[in-house]
Amino acid sequence: MTTTDVTVKQTGAVQPAKTVKRRRNWLAAFRHIDLLRKNNEDTEQVFRIIEALKGDADKTAYDAFIKTEIGQKVIAEKRSAIDFLGNRDWLRSLPDGSLGREYLDFMVSEGLTAEGLRDVSYDGGFAGESEETEEDRIFAEWNRDIHDLFHVVTGYHRDPFGELSVLAVTYQQTKSLGVAFIAIMGCFEIKRILPGAKVYKALRQAFKIGKQCENLVAQDWEYLLTLPKQEALAHLNLREPTHYNAVLDHAVATKTTDPRYQHLFAA
Repeated sequence: MTTTDVTVKQTGAVQPAKTVKRRRNWLAAFRHIDLLRKNNEDTEQVFRIIEALKGDADKTAYDAFIKTEIGQKVIAEKRSAIDFLGNRDWLRSLPDGSLGREYLDFMVSEGLTAEGLRDVSYDGGFAGESEETEEDRIFAEWNRDIHDLFHVVTGYHRDPFGELSVLAVTYQQTKSLGVAFIAIMGCFEIKRILPGAKVYKALRQAFKIGKQCENLVAQDWEYLLTLPKQEALAHLNLREPTHYNAVLDHAVATKTTDPRYQHLFAA
C-alpha cells in the first residue's frame, strides 16, 4: 500500500492518509500471467500480477476499511485473521452447520492451512514488500488471510474457474486491477479446456455477486464463524453462483479430460 502519513487522533481512531501515485507495470503483468497459465498452482504469480497492477487500489480499500467498526478494531488492536482461522480446536468446538465448521471441513478436505497463503507470500518475498507502515501491513495481511473464507461463503470451489470467480468477487471488494486482470485473462483458458461452457456469463455473474454483497473484507469474521452458515450468508447478502454451477455441470456432461476437473467424477 502507498500510505505515507497514517495518523491517529486523540480519540484513537485510525485516519485515512496521503498517498504517492503508483504506476502499473503491464509488461510484468503479462509475463506473470503467462507463467500462471502454464501452472495455475503457482500462487506466487498471483501475488506478482497483483503487485504489478495494484496502483492506488490498496489506499482506496484501506480507507473504506477503516471507516468501519471492525476495520478500526483490526488496525488499532493489530488483529490477525490467522489467530482464529488457524485455531482448529476452536473451530471444531463450534456447532454443526456453523460457518466455522464449514470452513474447517473445507480446509481439511482441500489440504489447506490458514497459514498457507502467508507462507507463500513470505517464500515469494512479498512480506512487507510494498507496505510502508504497520497499518498497511496489518490490512494487507488481513485481506490476504481471509481469501479461503471467500470460497466457503461464495460457493466457488478451488477448481481453476472457481478460483477465477473468487477473484472476480474480490475485485469488486478491493478494486485491485490485477485481480480483475487474472480473472478475465484466465477465462480464455477455461473456455479452451471447457468448450461450450458459458464461462463468460458465469464470470459476469461473479463480478455482479461481488458488487451486490456486503464488503467481505470489513467483516467480523470471528463472530460470523460462530453463526449458522445460512444466517451468515444472509448477513453478507450472498447468493448462489448458479452460472458457475452450470459450468461444472457442463464439465461433467461433456466428460472433460482436464485433470483439474477429474474430482467431479469421483464416486
